Amino acid sequence: MPQRTHANSPCTLPLRNGHRTAVKRWLLSIGAAITIMLVPALTVGPAHASPSDFTSQARAAGLTATQADALQEAVDRYVAQTGGTQVSANQIDLRGATLSVPVPGEARPRTFGTSDVHCNSGADYEYFCAYSETYFNGTSIAWWACGVEKYIPWNWEGSWDNNQTPGTRARIYYLHHSALTPPAPSRKLYGEDWANVRSIKGC
Repeated sequence: MPQRTHANSPCTLPLRNGHRTAVKRWLLSIGAAITIMLVPALTVGPAHASPSDFTSQARAAGLTATQADALQEAVDRYVAQTGGTQVSANQIDLRGATLSVPVPGEARPRTFGTSDVHCNSGADYEYFCAYSETYFNGTSIAWWACGVEKYIPWNWEGSWDNNQTPGTRARIYYLHHSALTPPAPSRKLYGEDWANVRSIKGC
């Protein structure tokens, strides 16, 4: 004889509205739990390098522990002033410009790892460089993107070199609302009082 299904069997029992709601909530809770477990795995990315990593980079390049620590302290101060991101032992990415810091006691920034310093002894072609000291010495900021305006973190005499492509003009904005627009190529070895300069814009 064919097997009969009991009238109250779960296989044939129709779900009332309340039952449907309960099942739906149960399924939603399972979906939410799976999502919670998957999100961390999907969002985990490479960690940013820590200051200790950059100190190790400096030590590997031959700096003493004292030099490496002093360099990192100088970089930390500039990061706090500019809001940039440290990308090597002595460089900070300013999003359209790069700030390079010399080892304390040295005249110009070194090159660490694969990073390039585009302002040593003057600006590389297509760059505008501002220097914290006269005669292209000290900490430098290299502009490589047009239209990028950056605050100047110094308040003493320095220098600048505009070696952007011919026809372009950098803009140096002063606190009294005037602006200097030096054409490329042009330079100022000394006499630029950064205390009177608010910001500089490349191109």
